[in-house]
Amino acid sequence: LFPYTTLFRSMHSGGTDTHDLALAAKSQADASKAQAESTKAQVEKMSESLRKTDDLIAETKVQADSTKTLAENSKTSTQLAERAWVGVQTHVLTTYQVGKSIRVTVNLVNTGRSPALKVNYSGVALRLKKGNVPSFLYDWQINNWSSAVPMAPQGAFQIAVAETSSDNPVIPLVLKESDKETIDRQDSIIWVWGTVKYEDIFKERHVTRFCVYTLDATSKEPV
Repeated sequence: LFPYTTLFRSMHSGGTDTHDLALAAKSQADASKAQAESTKAQVEKMSESLRKTDDLIAETKVQADSTKTLAENSKTSTQLAERAWVGVQTHVLTTYQVGKSIRVTVNLVNTGRSPALKVNYSGVALRLKKGNVPSFLYDWQINNWSSAVPMAPQGAFQIAVAETSSDNPVIPLVLKESDKETIDRQDSIIWVWGTVKYEDIFKERHVTRFCVYTLDATSKEPV
């Protein structure tokens, strides 16, 4: 048997070593916890920095899109202010006599600040019984398009539209006395419609459509 003092020393020494190991383990755990918390803080800072970067990128994109939209709107406004604008000013019944074809003059005007280019048109004149409405043809169904001409800014241009047969849209119809009487009695209506196409200086194509009918042929001015 060991002496009592030897056994006590061994037990005391073993307890001291265990205590030291426990203290060392606690210190290591505290150090690991501190490092983990430091790493977590760094990750949160990095995440916050990335969020701010994303927000900055998004804000920059919004500003870029806004700048692009403003530039496009400015370009559009400039084009609208400078482009040609071709419209119909008046319609006049110029020929209304027995033995001649009914003719209507359509006066066009370019109210824009630049020329209207490649202007061409197509027009139809037709007599119908009162109460009837014509079947308007699509542009591709009309085969009497004029040749293309330019139109100066603030300039005028006249379209002469004659009544033709639906079977032969090239040859004008001759107004008969009986037909004139039905128009004078307002039993028939003179319809005129058509399309004007043109291009502006920005290479954009535009279309103007017109339609008019008259109840009073004697006034020389469609109503």
